Amino acid sequence: MDFKIIKQNELPYYQVELSLKFNLQDLEKCYLEIINHPNWVPGLNIIWDARKCTFDHLRAVELNAIAEMTAKYKEQRGAGLATWVVGRDVDFGIARMFQMLSEDKVIFEFCVFRTIQEAQDCISRANQNT
Repeated sequence: MDFKIIKQNELPYYQVELSLKFNLQDLEKCYLEIINHPNWVPGLNIIWDARKCTFDHLRAVELNAIAEMTAKYKEQRGAGLATWVVGRDVDFGIARMFQMLSEDKVIFEFCVFRTIQEAQDCISRANQNT
């Protein structure tokens, strides 16, 4: 899996572009790169743009492993929003399955969308409520 982390100062969130076949090892590398960055503040929102990434090879055991990895860094990650944007129906379903499997393991809110605009709108609404 390839990833590109984008943090523009004027935006109140990080954006990560994912491509190719999703895998835990690369996700953990990406996660560590974000939470170990000197400008990272626990609780910042992240848009995970996975429209060019595929999830259809993932099974429940892999989804649980991803949830466990995410839980391992929950203090450094903090609360906030993790918005995932996917392009295909199958990836949407798998992302929703991950959402359900991880909800008791993480302290951030996890949402799945079809468009970047929906994810940005969700973050904007959350920022207005804080």
